[in-house]
Amino acid sequence: MQWQALARKLRAENLALQQLLGMVKDQNAIYTTARIIAGSGGALSNMLVVNSGEKNGIRKGQVVISDLGVIGRISEVSSRSSRVRLLTDVDSRVPVWIEKNRTLAIVAGNNAAGTKLIHLPQGGRVTLNARIITSGQGGAFP
Repeated sequence: MQWQALARKLRAENLALQQLLGMVKDQNAIYTTARIIAGSGGALSNMLVVNSGEKNGIRKGQVVISDLGVIGRISEVSSRSSRVRLLTDVDSRVPVWIEKNRTLAIVAGNNAAGTKLIHLPQGGRVTLNARIITSGQGGAFP
């Protein structure tokens, strides 16, 4: 009973916060789980190949997420597999917000383990462990 009461309280709090944010749930969102079957990381590209394709509803341009958030986008699709261009790929550019101060910037890949922020406005500040979220501008990422 104690856990049930806590769950109800957290659910009510979650709904209240969603309403404050004006959050709109995407009722059409469909998630497909895939396993990485190959990867390339190097001087020329950062890509993964996953074991889901057109037969699983995968389409070019779809966003790929992990437990840590957005990691890339589907760049090529075959019937049973797909290629994922990672955010760390040198050709990857994603418009983002720095959540704390709502500053716009672009996350750019550099074929290294991480990414870099470019086009950060003069005086724009980013702190260690700042949460960076996709802005939705450009229509590629939600």
